[in-house]
Amino acid sequence: MKQNTKRRTENKNNKKIGRFILLFIIVSIALSSTTFRNNIIEFLSQKNKTISIEEKININCNNNIKVKIFKDNIIQQNNSNLISYDINGNKKWEKPIPYEKFLVHIGNEKIYMGNTVSGEITALNENGQVVWKYEPKQSITQIFEQKGNLFVLLKPSNDLNQVNVVNEKGELVSNLVSNEGNFIYGNISNNEKTLALTALDTSDNIIKSKLLLYSPSGNLLWQESFENEILQYIDFIGEDIIIVSDKKISLFNKNKKLLWSRDISGKIKDIKIYNNKIYLLTNQGTDLLEVVSLKGRTEDNIEIKEELQTIYSYKKHIFLVGKNNVIGISGNDKFVEYSTNNNIEYFSMANKKVLLFTDSGVKVGYIVNRNAK
Repeated sequence: MKQNTKRRTENKNNKKIGRFILLFIIVSIALSSTTFRNNIIEFLSQKNKTISIEEKININCNNNIKVKIFKDNIIQQNNSNLISYDINGNKKWEKPIPYEKFLVHIGNEKIYMGNTVSGEITALNENGQVVWKYEPKQSITQIFEQKGNLFVLLKPSNDLNQVNVVNEKGELVSNLVSNEGNFIYGNISNNEKTLALTALDTSDNIIKSKLLLYSPSGNLLWQESFENEILQYIDFIGEDIIIVSDKKISLFNKNKKLLWSRDISGKIKDIKIYNNKIYLLTNQGTDLLEVVSLKGRTEDNIEIKEELQTIYSYKKHIFLVGKNNVIGISGNDKFVEYSTNNNIEYFSMANKKVLLFTDSGVKVGYIVNRNAK
C-alpha cells in the first residue's frame, strides 16, 4: 500500500517536472521569435511614448489662416483662396474662392464653398475639381457635412427657419421648414431614413432648446423641449438618438422613449462618440476625460492635469489636444505625452505621421518610445 502511494507521488512529481520542461521549451521558442519579442517590448513600452518631430513644413497657420487635413492632404484657407498641399508640404493646387461673402466647410468627403448671399454652393474633390453645384436661391447661414450629406441652413423669413439636405451627388433629398426657433445643428441616421435637428427658441425670454425628428420627406415625427438647456451635440446610435446639452446626456429611441439620462458635472469642452463609447472632456477644476458606455454607465474617469481643448480619434486611440500639449489615451491609461512651446492650432494624423499645426508652421513627427527619441 505504501509502495503504491509512493509511486503515485513520484508520478505526480514527474508530471509537474514534465509540464515545467514543456513550458520552458515553449517560452524559449517564443522568445527566439523576433515578432514575439518585438510585441513584448512594444507592450512593455506602450505607456511611455512621446512625439518625435522629424521635420517642419512652412505653411502659415496664423491669424485668419485656417488649416485642416482632408483625405491625407493639407488644406489651407485664407481670405480669398484654398490651397492644397501633400503631407510633405508640396503644393498640389490652388483655387480662388469665387464669392465675396462666403462660407467654407471642409468635410470628410468634399470641400464646400458657399455664397452666403445667393446661396450657391460649390463642392470640390481632393484634386480641387468641381464635382457639383447647388443653388437654393436664398441666403445661407451655415453649412456642414454629416455622413456624406450636406446640411444647408437658411433663413427664408424672420419667422421661418429652413434646412435643405443635399446628398453626395448634389441632389436635394430633404427640405425642412419650421417656426420652432433657429436651427443650430443636425444629423442623419446611418440608413438615411431619419433626420434630427436642434433649434434654439428665446421668444419668451426663456432659453428653450428643441430636438426635432423628421422623415426625409419633411414630416415632423416628434419633438422634445429642454428649458434652460442648450443642445450642443446630437447623433444617431442605430435608430436611437443621443443628445448632449450643457447639463446632461440623454438617449431617446425613435419613438421618443427616454432610454437613459445622466447629469454632466462641470463645463463641457468636447465630446466624441467612437468605437461604441462616448468620450466626454469636461473641466471640474481640473480636466477630466469620462468614458461612458452606450448604456449610460461610466467605464473610466481619467483625470488630466494639463489644460486641454479637443478630442481627436485615430484608429483605436484617443488623443487629447491642448494649447501646448498632446496626450494619447489607450484604454484608461496615458500612452503618449508631448508638450511644446508653440501654440497648437490643430492636430491630425495621416499615414502614421503626426501633424501639429502650430503658430510657427506645421511640425511633422512620429509616435516613438520616449527612450528612443
